[in-house]
Amino acid sequence: MRILVADDSDIVRRGIIDILSEEAEWNVCGEATNGSEALQKALELEPDLVLLDVSMSVPLIAPYSLKC
Repeated sequence: MRILVADDSDIVRRGIIDILSEEAEWNVCGEATNGSEALQKALELEPDLVLLDVSMSVPLIAPYSLKC
């Protein structure tokens, strides 16, 4: 499973990536530090899962931009 991790905190993002890296079937394909970057990388990388900090703002177009 390809995973994109998006969080504005370096410490939180690093911790999540470290935990996810312990699972052989999970591959962190990218990381983002803000909502705009998360949307751009999600469209570019087409991950299976996006872990997104809910307190981080994401452009309103996001729900309409991603394929489900």
